[in-house]
Amino acid sequence: MIAPDPTGARPPGWSPPAGVRRAGPASWGGVVLVLWPLLGVGCAHGERIVTVPDLQELIRQEPVPAGHVACAVFDADGTLWDFDLSGTLVEQTLEARRGSDQGLPPLNDLLQTFDLPPAADVHEALRALGAAWSSGRLQEIGQQRGWDEQAVSLRVWPSYNWLYLGRSPAELAVQARLLLQEQKYQTRIFAGVRSLVTSLRAAGFRVLVISAGVHEFVQAATTDLGFAPAEVRGLQVAVQDGRLTQQVLEPIPYMQGKAVIARQLCGGKPMYAFGDSVASGDAALLELAAFPVAVKPHGRHRQAARQRGMRMLEHPAGPP
Repeated sequence: MIAPDPTGARPPGWSPPAGVRRAGPASWGGVVLVLWPLLGVGCAHGERIVTVPDLQELIRQEPVPAGHVACAVFDADGTLWDFDLSGTLVEQTLEARRGSDQGLPPLNDLLQTFDLPPAADVHEALRALGAAWSSGRLQEIGQQRGWDEQAVSLRVWPSYNWLYLGRSPAELAVQARLLLQEQKYQTRIFAGVRSLVTSLRAAGFRVLVISAGVHEFVQAATTDLGFAPAEVRGLQVAVQDGRLTQQVLEPIPYMQGKAVIARQLCGGKPMYAFGDSVASGDAALLELAAFPVAVKPHGRHRQAARQRGMRMLEHPAGPP
């Protein structure tokens, strides 16, 4: 079964690896960030920590360094809120068998790319891809063909979008809003996100969201946080005659693609970047920023954040 993966490190439709825990409701209000030596508050293991108010003070006082621009970029799932929006919506679509038949040809082409048999319908196709990812078969075949993690992921990532071919963007937005109501979305946005975004904007920063989730889903969710459509970029497919097609718009907002889009939308390298997939999907974006913040990293992502001396946003010690 497909399970939401709060790390943001999986191609869509795949169950999280063993040992990856699902994020629960949390709060930014009492959490800490491990920062560069700009703020000299020490903690265990030599990490320097600040609260969200400390970071807001940094935003007010720290000038934009040379080579960067007044722009801040956020990942979405696991960074702004505590669940996988696109993964949950796709799972709902599969369980209700509401996928579009128009998505079967590209999904079967993808299965055959990895030497897997074609499926009879879109639901079976996406389940088969998910099982092959969870078992490691897709990665194994990719390695045999000289494809690294990014190359494999970029091939399979559009499969979420293909589940909705022929639908209108407005239909997907409605589906997303219904889920947000069911999931009590307002309670699952990390406390502190709104005030942090407000502080960035008050300081003259352009604030963006770049996510590998389905574009229409991410836009619907971030509207509640005050983001305009032009400030949000997800994985997009071309729209023709008001309907989604299978043509994927490049670059895909994953790994290097996120960094490329950030440069385009920011007009240069952002000063701040926030993401949870330090070792995979958000890595290039975080490395691009002057002040990267790793949001609740765990496993290999936490290890990567430590190795790179990166700030880390932790789970709060107290209640949400």
